[in-house]
Amino acid sequence: MNAQASVEAPRFQTRHLVSSFDNHAWNRGDLLLDERIPQAVITDLSARGHRIGTRSRWASGAAPVMVRILPDGIIEAGADPYGYRVAHAY
Repeated sequence: MNAQASVEAPRFQTRHLVSSFDNHAWNRGDLLLDERIPQAVITDLSARGHRIGTRSRWASGAAPVMVRILPDGIIEAGADPYGYRVAHAY
């Protein structure tokens, strides 16, 4: 994927690890999934024992941006429009 496609892709969050990116308790098997993740994937993860919650792409709690320098020196940038971000590279 290029930088823009990467930051726009559906994402997941886990609270399985203690204080992973924010201050929370240990929630074994807990997954928060982007609403765009296919239902078949959600069903499969649930059957494997994960406790699933879903979030809107507009309320994921993340707003990633990315800058990547390609082997030929071109700068590529991407920003999550669902987090109201923009990126410009030249």
